[in-house]
Amino acid sequence: MSTLARYKKRGGPKQLLYLLENSDKAKRDKLLDIVAKESEVWADFLEERLLTFEKFITWEPEMIDKVLGQLPSDSWVKSICGYESEQKQSLFERMTTFLSSGKKSVLQEDISEMTPSSGEIEAAQLLIIKKARELQEGGLIKPEEKDPLLKLQDLDNIIQ
Repeated sequence: MSTLARYKKRGGPKQLLYLLENSDKAKRDKLLDIVAKESEVWADFLEERLLTFEKFITWEPEMIDKVLGQLPSDSWVKSICGYESEQKQSLFERMTTFLSSGKKSVLQEDISEMTPSSGEIEAAQLLIIKKARELQEGGLIKPEEKDPLLKLQDLDNIIQ
């Protein structure tokens, strides 16, 4: 049975998209290569619709806050530790727009003392993506308003 055959049923495209979004980069790239060997159309479709941390951090601060507010701060602050100092500070400001200055100071201190591994950073980013999709499924956030390709409804109708 081909890799794609099991996903060509109702709910399959969303299931495969979630599998990719919840996989580390190496596994995600390997899976996308396998999919591309079977169907470039599917691979392109999935790559366009993947919610990545890079896409997440471009969202409006209100939507970012809704997602991060559902997670323990000590877990999501790791997500930006792999960035250079200036970019890390910019992301920190964007991700803490609605926090009190006291809370920001505590988190800023935490970040300066953190030395997470690349695996921990990636795990923190994947946790954010997973929570964002959960909130999207529940109708609490609508990232598809900023990026229509992130729409989850009707995925089954797009790929045959």
